[in-house]
Amino acid sequence: MFRSHLLKNFGCSQATKQSIAMMSQKFSNPTSLSLSIIYTYVLMLLRNLRNLRSFILIDSTCHLVVGLLEASGNQLTCQNVVDVNGTDFSSICDKCPSLLCLRLCFDSDPNIQSSHIRARKLNQTICTFQM
Repeated sequence: MFRSHLLKNFGCSQATKQSIAMMSQKFSNPTSLSLSIIYTYVLMLLRNLRNLRSFILIDSTCHLVVGLLEASGNQLTCQNVVDVNGTDFSSICDKCPSLLCLRLCFDSDPNIQSSHIRARKLNQTICTFQM
């Protein structure tokens, strides 16, 4: 018998509408979620992940995760955003006030206005914010 309630780390690439629905119904306790290549499905179904502390989003579209960040952003302490189209730094700051760690990485300069450290390396922009 699979004990899905014990699962703490979950990752998925190219999630379908069905797999997102399954995640929201079967896996309610993960503390870490890693998703990549999310271009078409809104992740609002995942708003019930009340124990989520770490969220990684790779090669996706930002507006699809707004609902998830609105529902779970208060509890997030670490967020990684890698090559996410339409990343809105202000929105992340507003919706995720408990972040201790924020990592932003883009193939091209995201034009984020910040007084924090910005490192350029191999045609990538990496911004790391830690408290």
